[in-house]
Amino acid sequence: MKLWAGIVLVFLLGALAGSLATGIYFKHGIERFAKGERPPIKVVLMKKLSHELDLTETQRVGIEQILDQLQAKLLDLRRKHRPEFERLFNHSFGSVREKLNSDQKKRLDEIREELRSRRPFRTKKTQ
Repeated sequence: MKLWAGIVLVFLLGALAGSLATGIYFKHGIERFAKGERPPIKVVLMKKLSHELDLTETQRVGIEQILDQLQAKLLDLRRKHRPEFERLFNHSFGSVREKLNSDQKKRLDEIREELRSRRPFRTKKTQ
């Protein structure tokens, strides 16, 4: 009887530890997703290419350099076009705001602030 109780206890402790670890893992992952954080494109592409193409070390080094350049160019492109996106969103939010009552407008302003705080490439507010 004691042997079975010990086995059940070990099983339950293992299940508890596993579910706690899984919960922590998913909570952290979901928080990153909610904040808009994404892994750099270099990391994602290198993982995929290394796995799918069985790259040599020489190939890996060369491809990493290319992906570093890609990542830098994408960052520049995002920064360059950020004002256009800002204008588009500001115009659209302004149009939405016109359709709302005063309580809804207040909540919309709060939502906009939440969205701004999550953006990875924040610029000064333009309203």
